Amino acid sequence: MGITKKTKFNEIMKYPKAVEYLMEKGLHCFGCPFAQVESLEQGCKGHGVNMNEIVKELNNIIKKQKKKK
Repeated sequence: MGITKKTKFNEIMKYPKAVEYLMEKGLHCFGCPFAQVESLEQGCKGHGVNMNEIVKELNNIIKKQKKKK
């Protein structure tokens, strides 16, 4: 299962490269208390970021990270 718009930020934290990518895009949600309950969709809307682009890139990053293991 990959990342979807419903994925919570705390679930993404297990992928360091994905976290790095989101930080570069201005989504600094990981230190926020709402990271436990806020979805990627909510974060993207709140920060004015293209959610579809983010979801696609996150899945590419995670796929690459899993291949390296």
